[in-house]
Amino acid sequence: MGMEAAAEQGERVEVDPWRPSVEEYVAPITIESIGVMELRSRCLTVRRCGHLRRKEIAICRMLKMRACSMPMRFPFKVSKAIAVIRFLAECEIPALTKGKINKLVFLADKLHLVRFGRPITGDWYAAMPHGPVPSRIDNLLDAFEDENGTGEAEPLRAQIGVNRVFRYPRYFAIGTSDLPNQQLSTSDFEALREVVTVYKYRTFDELRTLTHEMPAYEIAWAERSGQRGQMRFEDFFEDDENAIAGVFEEAVENSAIAARFPEPAWD
Repeated sequence: MGMEAAAEQGERVEVDPWRPSVEEYVAPITIESIGVMELRSRCLTVRRCGHLRRKEIAICRMLKMRACSMPMRFPFKVSKAIAVIRFLAECEIPALTKGKINKLVFLADKLHLVRFGRPITGDWYAAMPHGPVPSRIDNLLDAFEDENGTGEAEPLRAQIGVNRVFRYPRYFAIGTSDLPNQQLSTSDFEALREVVTVYKYRTFDELRTLTHEMPAYEIAWAERSGQRGQMRFEDFFEDDENAIAGVFEEAVENSAIAARFPEPAWD
C-alpha cells in the first residue's frame, strides 16, 4: 500500500524525513503571506505526506483556512424554510419528527452548498449534543409544537399538521400547497430529493451518528462553549465527495454579495 493510500484509509504511515513536517509546512503561514488557494494546496500536500490521520488533517486544514477570509453568511428566509419543511412532510418520510427534520435540512443545505455555492435555507447551524441543528428552523418548530405559540410559526400551521400521540410529535402535510414550487429553485429541489432518496428510511439515531462523524460538526463541537458550538459553512466542504471544484470560491463570493445586498427574511 502506498503512503497516500494508507493516509486516506486513516492508517499511521512512516514519515519521510526529507518531507516537511506539519509545523514546518503549515504552522508558519500567516494571512499576509499566503492566499486561500495556495493554503489549500499546501494542506493537501501535508495529507499526501501522511503525517496525520485523515480526520486530523481535515481539521488542521480547515482551522488554517478560516483565518484567511471572513466567515461565510447567507440570508435566512422564513418563507423558504417553511417551504422546505412542507416539502419534507409531503415525502411520506417515516417518523418525521423535529429532530429528523433538522438533520435532513442540514444534509440538504450542506449538499446544495458544496454543489451550487449556497445553502437552501441560509440558516446557521449549531453543533449540539445530538448533532447539527439549524438554529432558526429549530426555534420555528419549537414555536409550532407549542399549541399557544404565535409569530413566525403561524404560517407553518396552514401547511403542517402534527400527531402528538407519540413521545416525539410527528409531522405531516395538510391538504395541497404550491408553496414549495413558489419558494424553491430547481437546484433546491434537486438537493432535497437526493437527500430524501438517500436518507428517507434512516432513523434519527442513524442520522445523528452520521452527522456526528462529519468534520464540520467535529470542529464546532471541539471549539464549543458549554453544550453548543457554532458551525461554519467553510467547514461543510471538508471531506465531502459531493464538493465540486471551484464551488468553494463561488460560495465565498455569494456570501460577500449577500452581506453587501441583504434580502428581507420574508418575500
